[in-house]
Amino acid sequence: MKIKKFSILIAVALSIACVNVNAQQYRFVANDNTLETKVCVLVGSNNLSKLKNIIWRFDINKKRLANVYLCNDLGLAKFAHKYNASETFKFINHFSNRKNKVETNVTISDIAMLAPETKLAPITVYVTSTD
Repeated sequence: MKIKKFSILIAVALSIACVNVNAQQYRFVANDNTLETKVCVLVGSNNLSKLKNIIWRFDINKKRLANVYLCNDLGLAKFAHKYNASETFKFINHFSNRKNKVETNVTISDIAMLAPETKLAPITVYVTSTD
């Protein structure tokens, strides 16, 4: 029984490791020092805890944040979705109105087609906000 549980744990850990190795990484650089741009960097970087902290500290309305703030001319949910920031995407998309909401669908891809040693170089994204 213990061996079966251990085998399942190892299989799950390896599959997660394979997915993370081949995932495209992004590095977000703020073009200015505004609060809005800092929010964009946190959203793109998938840093939900710091994003929630900023929302709380500056008493930002979540619906306004999701529907008025723009990052590189994209609504926050669309920006997070574009850069695979899954945690911040789920959080922001919940507060988005129909125009800004992203409807997701599931696709199954064969990750084995990428060579395990393939390492994608991080892409630098320069971020500017508009509000």
